[in-house]
Amino acid sequence: MWLTMLGAAYAFKLKSHFALTFLTKGLSATSKTVLSTLIMLVLSAFLVVFIWKGFYLIITVAIDQIAPATQIPVAVPYLSGPVGGILMLYYIIRNWWQDLRSRPRPTTE
Repeated sequence: MWLTMLGAAYAFKLKSHFALTFLTKGLSATSKTVLSTLIMLVLSAFLVVFIWKGFYLIITVAIDQIAPATQIPVAVPYLSGPVGGILMLYYIIRNWWQDLRSRPRPTTE
């Protein structure tokens, strides 16, 4: 579980996640900025709910359970969801902000 969530966060860091680039090829720079902002907002909203529900699961269900084979609390593997979600949320916002700052400003002459 930890490798999956950390690997997904790393993919967001490198921007190597699945993307449908054919949808944005014909768009103007302004339209691409609006679309990337919309995508960032939708992904952020999903990840906020994912993180919140992950912590809720840990607190309500897994805090008192012990795994029989490893004798560690079940909360340890369940914690991978919220930790990975927080990292993904950070990288989504960071990459979006870097993209906004690196785009050339349209000249108004």
